Amino acid sequence: MSRILYVDGFNFYFEVTAYWSHQTQGRLAGLGWCDFRALIARHFSGRGDLRIKYFTSPVTENVELKGRRPGEHGRYALWRRALQTTPGLSVVEGFYKRTGDEKPSGPGEVRGPADGRQEKQTDVNLAVEMLIDAYKVRPEHMFLLSGDCDLMPVIFALEQRLPIRPEITVLLPSSHSKDAWAAQYEKTRKRLLKSHSGEQSDRPSMPGKPVHVTVLDEATLANSLLQYQLHDSEGAIECPHYWKLSEDYLRQHCKKHEWSPERSTNLPVRGLSAS
Repeated sequence: MSRILYVDGFNFYFEVTAYWSHQTQGRLAGLGWCDFRALIARHFSGRGDLRIKYFTSPVTENVELKGRRPGEHGRYALWRRALQTTPGLSVVEGFYKRTGDEKPSGPGEVRGPADGRQEKQTDVNLAVEMLIDAYKVRPEHMFLLSGDCDLMPVIFALEQRLPIRPEITVLLPSSHSKDAWAAQYEKTRKRLLKSHSGEQSDRPSMPGKPVHVTVLDEATLANSLLQYQLHDSEGAIECPHYWKLSEDYLRQHCKKHEWSPERSTNLPVRGLSAS
């Protein structure tokens, strides 16, 4: 079986960390320190090869935002290093466009924090990769981690318009409602069915499979964390203190000792629960 996970990087990051920051006064923002391979392997049945495609736009000094804690580009760079220790993961980049400037900057000019920014090409990159993979790779199971309704047309295309249709699971960041997403998707599906009602296929289609939808809850995220101490070709990578969950929390919520992000520090196994 071939499986591919597509991650909308900033959609996941902001919606998971902002949600858990708001819910717990910042104590659980660290649930965004995610091991995406573990997320699928530990919580979703299936065997065979798993590939991960992570879609993002680099945060440079030139697109840091006014009013945010300085050093965002450094925090992003550290996360990218940690992320890319994940086996089988590749990164597809878009870019950020500054907004709100009184005048455009010159070539290569760094102007400091921006009034605003827009992420460009990420959604298109993601949709293109999913459709190309569906035709060329033909994975049996495709996972999409994003709550962005702009990606619903590609889910419709995979579900309704391909001659061979993969199994599809949508993973929603914690802030989302499964019912609200399903209602919005049904509106999208009906509208696009009407738009393509006269479409003819020269090949018989396979029966469609239902789209599965799962909200990433606390238990799932707490048991899908990257290690807090990692290494790559540049040396050691240490999870920042503001993303580390407390030892008491990890003892209580990590179902297995080997799933704890602090396992390299010999965290005691007593007190583990399967909550």
